[in-house]
Amino acid sequence: MPSYHIFSATTAQVPYLYQNFIIPYFPAKEVKPLKNILRMMDTKLYRVLCITSDQRSFPLKNNESNVEGVAFLTTCPDADFYLLDYLAVHSTARSKGWGSLLLNECGRFTDGLPVIIETESIETAKNDLQRCQRINRNRFYTKNGAQPTGIRSCIFDTIYDNWILSQTPSELTQEELHDRLRKLYHFMVPDINLYEKSIKIPY
Repeated sequence: MPSYHIFSATTAQVPYLYQNFIIPYFPAKEVKPLKNILRMMDTKLYRVLCITSDQRSFPLKNNESNVEGVAFLTTCPDADFYLLDYLAVHSTARSKGWGSLLLNECGRFTDGLPVIIETESIETAKNDLQRCQRINRNRFYTKNGAQPTGIRSCIFDTIYDNWILSQTPSELTQEELHDRLRKLYHFMVPDINLYEKSIKIPY
């Protein structure tokens, strides 16, 4: 593994990361508006981590970048956990360990708090390719220490299984985890009508 550097992106850097790591690699229905992410960053409750192959700033000349991967993490006031909103590794840097390095460093930037991870349910895969992709994604998180919570949620018509990544075993009950996820999504989706229509925890 080459040398690497992990740091928190500034609000000025996030639009570049959003356009180059979120828009290309996530389904449109799962992509939050950039303005919502920037709004939450202004409250200091949203963090964007970058892993780079060296310590140069970005973007570089000719719109090049030395960023190998990003992790978008969010929390809410008085919360005792973070949610991994997005994790993405550039298509040219995959299968080289960048995602594992970034995920394993998250605790250093979240004050050691647990990180909740959502993965699309294998059972709702539309074809064999999608099913294989979801199985591999779950294997990646398991390999890096994530534990299943047994919680399933439906967020804007997408069904997710929930995992927890923590430096210590979680002693929270499922109902306590339900309450924490509901609190976070109430914060992210303040419109009560939209929340009740679009967020189902548990599902």
